[in-house]
Amino acid sequence: MNRLLGYCIPTYNRRDSLKVILKSLLSQIKSYEIPIYISDNASEDGTEDMVKDLQREYPFIFYKKQEFNKGIDINMLDVIQMADTKYAWLLGDDDIVIKKGLEYIYNLLKRDGDLSLILFNGYEVDLSKSIYKYVWDADIIGDFYYSDCRFLFKRIFYKLPHFANLIINIDKIKDININPERFIGTYHAYIGLTLDFLGEEFLKYGENKILTISKPMIYLGSMGVKKTWINDQSKIILLGIPELFRKIHIIYKPYVREYLVYIGEHTLEQFQVSLYFLSGKSIETLTFLILLIYLNIFPLIKKSF
Repeated sequence: MNRLLGYCIPTYNRRDSLKVILKSLLSQIKSYEIPIYISDNASEDGTEDMVKDLQREYPFIFYKKQEFNKGIDINMLDVIQMADTKYAWLLGDDDIVIKKGLEYIYNLLKRDGDLSLILFNGYEVDLSKSIYKYVWDADIIGDFYYSDCRFLFKRIFYKLPHFANLIINIDKIKDININPERFIGTYHAYIGLTLDFLGEEFLKYGENKILTISKPMIYLGSMGVKKTWINDQSKIILLGIPELFRKIHIIYKPYVREYLVYIGEHTLEQFQVSLYFLSGKSIETLTFLILLIYLNIFPLIKKSF
């Protein structure tokens, strides 16, 4: 089994899309013997049987099923902990690695095996309109090395990385004392883990080794399945993300106010535009949500300092 790179996939009730993704991965990784780690959040749709069938085809698929649905944050952290490789490529169960994407990344890791984090571009897919758009504009993410995680955070804070846009150095994380469990409930525990790790690494060694790649490596949401977080969208925006940044590593605090003001104003703009197109009860609902933003997001700005 390859010990350089592994894929980490959290999943829940997405047997069919997961099967397509695994088949697509196997077409790229078999010659490398790259392991796949899957943490199943107690799926009830036959995911376990499907994975067992594929394990007979490819022995380097490692599967864990939770006893009950523990929520998205715990499942994401658990699958990262499963990895027994130097690097972990985080992958959603509806995201597909672009052809030749693995070859590009793998050769990069062989050339430079001391990176703390790789952050790469991807395509956000709207299958209903056949639209493929970049997650980040090329001039934002670029092809850069960062030795200071604060500069990276300031550059991309307005749009948090998707789970599948990250490759993290598991060996380095094990060398740093962090507590990612404190981010459970934010819906972005993987971001908390990543930023805490980079912050502690910078304080301990005086530098990071981060690479950003403008070239897309992933199709995000390419299976057209319903997003499991949609029903919790208001909680994520109003509570989860502000809580994430309230608990964020102290090294990023100078930039937290700027981020929260941005997300608050952006959300308000979206609601205000919607008011022109809705009437009656919908307006009352949106007005209430606007009040919630003021009550939840902006007070947290003050608490963060």
